[in-house]
Amino acid sequence: MSVLPTQQGAKSVASQSASATRLIAPDFARGLTLLGIAMANVTTAWLSPRAPLPGASSGGILNNSVWDKVTIVLENMFVHVRGLPMFATLMGYGVGMIAMSLYRKQYPIGKARGVLARRYGFLALFGALHMVFIFFGDIMFLYGCVGILLGLMIGVSDKIMLWIAGGVAAFWVIFAVVGAMLVMIFSDSIANISNKNSQNSFFSQTQSGIANTYPEVLQTGALALVAQAIIFFLVVAPLIPVMILGFVAARHNVLGRVEEFKKQLLIAAFVSGFIIIGIGMPLGFSDIGVFSNKVNSSFTLMNTMIGIYSGPGFVAMAALATLPLQRRINTGSQQGETPKIPLFVRMICALGKRSMTGYLLQSIVFFIITAPFMLNYGHDRGAFFSTIIAIGVWLVTLFAAWIMELLGKPGPFEAVHRRLSYGKNGLYSQYPGGLIAPMQPLHVQPYAPHHDGPSTPAPRPGHFQPPVDR
Repeated sequence: MSVLPTQQGAKSVASQSASATRLIAPDFARGLTLLGIAMANVTTAWLSPRAPLPGASSGGILNNSVWDKVTIVLENMFVHVRGLPMFATLMGYGVGMIAMSLYRKQYPIGKARGVLARRYGFLALFGALHMVFIFFGDIMFLYGCVGILLGLMIGVSDKIMLWIAGGVAAFWVIFAVVGAMLVMIFSDSIANISNKNSQNSFFSQTQSGIANTYPEVLQTGALALVAQAIIFFLVVAPLIPVMILGFVAARHNVLGRVEEFKKQLLIAAFVSGFIIIGIGMPLGFSDIGVFSNKVNSSFTLMNTMIGIYSGPGFVAMAALATLPLQRRINTGSQQGETPKIPLFVRMICALGKRSMTGYLLQSIVFFIITAPFMLNYGHDRGAFFSTIIAIGVWLVTLFAAWIMELLGKPGPFEAVHRRLSYGKNGLYSQYPGGLIAPMQPLHVQPYAPHHDGPSTPAPRPGHFQPPVDR
């Protein structure tokens, strides 16, 4: 069997993927996640009120507006610390799917790790540039770094990875609960110290996304990058469980086998529902003044630490919600027919396919709209107005992605990222010298045992032995 390492191989892979039935759940989820990210960032960063307002941490309540209050409650339930962990889960799933693809191409484990390290190293680089030059609140830097870590773990069994995820998650949940209790007890003293130390700090003046000059933007972004690098593991640790869960789910092709994994997906959705009702709702009501500041401080901490674990559940909800449509697509594909997909679903999926471009584009649009040295629009309004702007920005990215979809073009940042990650000729369709063996089902671990000897025992599902690196 010949090996096609260059453009011919890339074209072969592209034709195969084009003929295959594409899952809509990951793209649909990513597209919706970008809406949540826009709504969360606009009220906490881009348009955070300059003047102190009730509920300022969630966008502010202007003139006791009912619309602002309703917006704050709903966003604390469904938006804040919801979109980013959902994105983190999907990124872990993406790492797993790439690892599976490399397995099918029979990449030795060392080479596969190298591919993943390059891909997510460049993602981290994109994130660092985005953080410094446009938006201090970038997430791609951290996600890229975690992607590298996951790449190093492709030789670890499901069982061990899930134990790691469970252990880290348990630690942070306990930490959050204990911390919330301590905050409840000592919140007044903490608040007084925090107010005295932050009133005149540079970050307090610029972290709202309204730095007065572009040099201030650069300074804030550089400081944020240095801070993330210094406390990297502290910041990343809460994200590791959801990314691992996404990674393991990809090994089992969960989003392609939704009906088989419906029970697990429903459990994940239930966990998210518990977080929405049990943490998000009290936080929202405390933000609008129904509960005390002590309650607000405690639930803010719990939402920050525990809210991350809503990510897999939101992905599960997207998979379950799109299941009937996926069935129609699968049936139509088998019969040679093209089922009718609602326009808004196709548009959201188009954005999901170009999530990096969509994410960076929304930062660029927000920057132009809100920066004092640009349009300087939308400040000192309330949460409802800010959310309307966020939806508008998301719609801009949605229509941009849809135009690219109609033109058959990838997102420009995805194209650059792929070129940097895989080179001009792309990946091998079959790694040179790789083992020629029947492909294993997707639910088997990404790498089968690989020996230099003439015989190759078949892998056991759920069992991993790394191939010998060549």
